[in-house]
Amino acid sequence: MDWKEGIPNEVAVESRGDGLETLKGSDGKSAIKASILRGANYSGVANGSPRAEIQFANQFRFKQGSSYTVRWSTYIPQEFEIDEKKFIIFTQVHQGDRSGPPTLAITILGENYAISQRGGDYPQQISAGKKFCCVSDDRGKWVNWKMDYIPLDSGAGSLTKLWKDGTEIFTATGKSNTYKGDNDAYMKFGLYKPNWTEGDSSSEKVIIYFGPITITKSK
Repeated sequence: MDWKEGIPNEVAVESRGDGLETLKGSDGKSAIKASILRGANYSGVANGSPRAEIQFANQFRFKQGSSYTVRWSTYIPQEFEIDEKKFIIFTQVHQGDRSGPPTLAITILGENYAISQRGGDYPQQISAGKKFCCVSDDRGKWVNWKMDYIPLDSGAGSLTKLWKDGTEIFTATGKSNTYKGDNDAYMKFGLYKPNWTEGDSSSEKVIIYFGPITITKSK
């Protein structure tokens, strides 16, 4: 999905009216600008939490045992405010209709990115994860991401592999990476910052841009 015609009507959004904007660069390429404000009213958004997300539940669901590749890109602006106290999720695999933490989340906290996955009989526990640096190094440039994903709740034969700008960052095999019996998980991109208004935070505004997104199934 390249956003040249904006966000298609069939793509679900979870955001305030001004939280998602389509922009076109001088090179003709389009991107989604996702933004959230700590002091804004999010009572009309899911969970009442600060978020500006696009989700692909209507287009694509992850089936256990199948193999997928997801590609996307992000741009962190120079004025991005580093928050050492409250994390933000900017990419996730969300379980179908189950409640609980996301199946897979890629987050930012302070200078670090992190990836975590969960599933199987104990979805409240992280089955595999890793922190990696550095957010400040990525200010003012596009970062290209790639993820290979074979979801299996038992963990046997499962795969989660993440690349950042062509460098392999994380690999987990043989670990539960989808909720028990779930064949309806889907991708979400954008910004979600839970508990942002509770306690201290060192940021008041978050903006990240998202380029084209592709999800392919190989088996």
